[in-house]
Formats: sequence, structure tokens, C-alpha cells
Amino acid sequence: MAFKNKRSVERYPLFGRCTVIMPDKNEVIAHIANISIWGIGLYTVMPVDELAQVTVKINFRDTSSNEQECFIKGIVYWAIKKEEIYQIGIRFTEEITSESQTLLYNHINEIAKLSSIVSNPR
Repeated sequence: MAFKNKRSVERYPLFGRCTVIMPDKNEVIAHIANISIWGIGLYTVMPVDELAQVTVKINFRDTSSNEQECFIKGIVYWAIKKEEIYQIGIRFTEEITSESQTLLYNHINEIAKLSSIVSNPR
């Protein structure tokens, strides 16, 4: 039986780190697992409350290896503890678009192109 992806939006791997800024201004450092135009998956060693309204500061290197930083608001949709690591899913409150987050939007599109080439070699 083949795995069926139930997500309506494709997620892409993104090597980078981020800071989850909590409503009380405490910060949780996390590593990025994947990203889409509507959300981000993270790994961290600190707990984060489900349904918390947060700001995510994303740090990544663009295709020219320049360090980039962006801020996106979201809601912690789910959080699961597995041994000593927390897996966290954050849904953005605004879609990443070429207007709202130009650098990140362009980077996700570059990753999408590369993913397409890797999954569909000639």
C-alpha cells in the first residue's frame, strides 16, 4: 500500500534554524524540518504550548549562500514529545507570498524546483 500525502500544500526541506518567540517574549531555539507557504515543522528540546500564538524568526541561507532572516506570525498547531525532542508544527497566520515574504518565497520556489528535478530525473 502506497503512502498518500493528505496535505493540501507541498512541504519542502529547509536547512536552517529559527527562534520561536512566545507571547511572554520567551524564546525557543529550534531546527527546521520542513516548510510550506502555510506552515513550518520544527525540532526543539524545549516544550511549546499547543495553540500558542507565536512569532517565528527564520534564519536560512539563500541560493547565493547569504544569511537571511524573516519573521512570520503563526499558531502552534501541534507539539509532540519523542524521547528528549519535541516535534512542533506551526501554521502561519498569513500565507508566504512574493509580496509578504519575498526572500523566503523565492527560496521555497528554488527548493521546489530542485525537489522536482531530484524526484523526476531524466
